[in-house]
Amino acid sequence: MAKIYQLQLEHKEQYVVFDDCDSQTDYFHSTRGSLKYIISAIQKYGGDMITVNVTNNAQDIPAQRRVNAVCKACGYTAKDLSEMRKRTYSRYPDNVEVVEEYKHLEWILTKSAPLQTGAPVIAAVEA
Repeated sequence: MAKIYQLQLEHKEQYVVFDDCDSQTDYFHSTRGSLKYIISAIQKYGGDMITVNVTNNAQDIPAQRRVNAVCKACGYTAKDLSEMRKRTYSRYPDNVEVVEEYKHLEWILTKSAPLQTGAPVIAAVEA
């Protein structure tokens, strides 16, 4: 059975990717929806380890709160792999080298407890 292995946090929705691939198209099956919907999908189909990323590293997405809600509702523990990174590029037209620092947001969720069948889907979600 296909398992969710990746979670992408976006502004209004979340996006999950399953580990099964359509061999004819090299397409990985995925779905998107509200946090409540995604939590219910992870409760049913969550893999032993899920990578979490934030779209465009947007600092205004309440990522930590959403990660905590998924962990609490689905029995995962989160390891924060976020780090400061540098991006270097040349600015047109004068070709001045610009260095920007930004925080790369990433977590690894590891299944820490067996799921309780019949448990409420969301007790921790307020969004």
